[in-house]
Amino acid sequence: MNRNQKSKAMFIGAVKWFDNQKGFGMLVLPTEETLFLHVRGFASTPSTVQIGDVVIGEKKPDKKKDGFVGHNCHLASNLNDWLITMSLIDQPHTVNLNPEVKKFNSKREAPRSNLHHNLLQLAAKQILKDKDIEEIFRTAIHYHEHHLPPSQFIAYATLLNHTIKDLLDPEAAEQLLDRIFKSFGASLNPEMLFKVWKNRAFRFIGYLGDGDFEIPEEVLGLYATEIGHRELSRIKSYSFGPAFCADMVEANLDGLDFKNQEEMQEALSYVEILDGEEKIRWENYIKSNLEK
Repeated sequence: MNRNQKSKAMFIGAVKWFDNQKGFGMLVLPTEETLFLHVRGFASTPSTVQIGDVVIGEKKPDKKKDGFVGHNCHLASNLNDWLITMSLIDQPHTVNLNPEVKKFNSKREAPRSNLHHNLLQLAAKQILKDKDIEEIFRTAIHYHEHHLPPSQFIAYATLLNHTIKDLLDPEAAEQLLDRIFKSFGASLNPEMLFKVWKNRAFRFIGYLGDGDFEIPEEVLGLYATEIGHRELSRIKSYSFGPAFCADMVEANLDGLDFKNQEEMQEALSYVEILDGEEKIRWENYIKSNLEK
């Protein structure tokens, strides 16, 4: 399968049902599209196919029906499949594995409502389930170091946390996650670090201390437009906090529209962060402009 074929026709989906004796079944994709799947559609025939198995392959037009069939398929299992699976992080990835509604005793049987699954989690667990500890570690770290977009760091770490805890016993899971997250913490870029800080997700960088985590002032400065008054309340207690907060408040209060009530409420929430003379100065500034 060449690169052009992958970009044009590749899919990742889950088995909705499959009859192993007859050798065919149906796949469902996150887009709610369904694909017919015959055992001949696998590049290498699996010993068995079960509901919920994650399949990667190509969509091929179905000559007999108005739709597509799975072609050149395989069960997700290797490092390349991990890369493909991670493309779902910022895409819709819920699949509905509910059975079709059937008639029963002249009544319609209601479909079960507990078979909506996260395809990303299904795939991650399937790929890692037969791997040893070192293989899981290498897979997690390789993607982080070579492929992970910074904007997806929290989602990726959350997925690993969920998947590894499902696969391993509690003690082994915690030990492995500690190794992975400490490795993440040693190779973060500023955007990843800021997102960890903003989400208070310090566990994902190997920090297990109590309370807040003071990140460098220059990192906060790079993402100042994403800092609100709630974040400033945290920053206030940092070693550089008072000066940083004063500068941020001044930047946010500059050019206020004093006739806009929403802006004024926001401005007052920023002023409350300040202390002493700075707070009095800005309160007087707002009061004098409101009286004009």
